Amino acid sequence: MNRYAGLGIYKLIVLAVTVVILLGIFYYIGYGRREVRIATTTSLYNTGLLDFIVDSFRERYPEIDVKILPLGSGAALETGSRGDADLVLVHAPKLEKSYIDMGILTAHRIIAYNYFILVGPKDDPANVSNQESIIDAFKVIYTAGSMGKAYFISRGDRSGTHIKELSIWSKIGIKPSGEWYIESGSGMAQTLIIANEKGGYTLSDIGTYIALKENGRIDNLVILYSGDDELINIYSIYLVNPEKVAGVNYGDAYILYKFIIDNIRYFIEEYNSKYSVKLFYPADNEDILMDKWWMLAG
Repeated sequence: MNRYAGLGIYKLIVLAVTVVILLGIFYYIGYGRREVRIATTTSLYNTGLLDFIVDSFRERYPEIDVKILPLGSGAALETGSRGDADLVLVHAPKLEKSYIDMGILTAHRIIAYNYFILVGPKDDPANVSNQESIIDAFKVIYTAGSMGKAYFISRGDRSGTHIKELSIWSKIGIKPSGEWYIESGSGMAQTLIIANEKGGYTLSDIGTYIALKENGRIDNLVILYSGDDELINIYSIYLVNPEKVAGVNYGDAYILYKFIIDNIRYFIEEYNSKYSVKLFYPADNEDILMDKWWMLAG
């Protein structure tokens, strides 16, 4: 065999090896990669709690990629219904119920709760801090806003927080509008930052507020009303039903789902230790009470 023939064989071997490697890569990209997509409320994402959970999951299951999609609850639910998420974490019971009824969501579990709070400027021009209920607090904000003395910053994004805010306005028969009522169209963190800059009021989950407050990003905002039963904020986890929605990775999503519900108390307790107050409470020992509040939530 001459040296040219040997060179030709060498080239064929190199080509064959290259083809095998490329086929392996294409197979991994197209078929072999295991990925779970979580559509989540922004409050779980902004506070860092979900990242803390997912980092622990990746250590246990390095073969499964996790993609986090931080959205308002309404957008998260819609994302799941399109098959663009395998698992959803949300806090909008009224919206959740409609997706359950359509069969899109399955395996409902309440994993955590905290409370919505009404925050605003330290000088409190609407006198919110002296009100006896969240309904009264919204009434005085409306009055002050209509007189040009106050702003209210709404998320305006169909998130769980926005749905809760709208339900309060509805209970007092007010459809807010005007220069005093500003829709941010943003997540909770950005809405709080806008309220801080404008000297306005806003409804927030306590977790995002405390996380930003302790990082010095919203120094002008203080908690003016909290503790009303109307303001309980319940976080639920669901699997997207593969019998109703195509393209769902149910098997790996279930592994992550089970990992979360089995370890949620540990994750919350460890996470809360970083802050001066509790940002979340695990719901695992209060199933009956949480189910009751979830059913009543608007």
